[in-house]
Amino acid sequence: MSLPFIVACFLWNARNKVKHEDIVSSSDSVVANCQAYLHKLINLKNFPNLLKDMSNIDLKHPMVIKVKWEKPPHNFIKINIDGSFTNKKAGFGGFSRDHTGKVLLYFRAPYIAEDVLETEAAALYWALKFAKEVKWNCIIAEVDSSHLVELVTATSSPLGT
Repeated sequence: MSLPFIVACFLWNARNKVKHEDIVSSSDSVVANCQAYLHKLINLKNFPNLLKDMSNIDLKHPMVIKVKWEKPPHNFIKINIDGSFTNKKAGFGGFSRDHTGKVLLYFRAPYIAEDVLETEAAALYWALKFAKEVKWNCIIAEVDSSHLVELVTATSSPLGT
């Protein structure tokens, strides 16, 4: 029953992008967005079953953290990145904002990866590479992968740095 509403929502978003932002979305991208959203709904419905199958997660003390984006301090650039991975298909993206919240740079790209950590690491790599190229010296990188943070900040990093 949700399908007509999902399609209508993505059609409305595509219409608003054309009207308000002069961005034309192809019918293929609208269809892909509908499919991706349906896939997320199906996975969300299966989320409780997924947790039961994951024996390495402490179900007695789950931690969900709500994060609200905050502007970086004056003279700093904040880089937010994320990666997505499923069935050897992956992609990543990110954006950089200054202390006023103005978007200075954004990027996204498809990626071939073995797992989600590799995708997250690639997103961070490209964000830092772009920052170096434009000579940003004071940066804050925000990622949602605690495992990546542990790897990057470890005193004896397995990444060879």
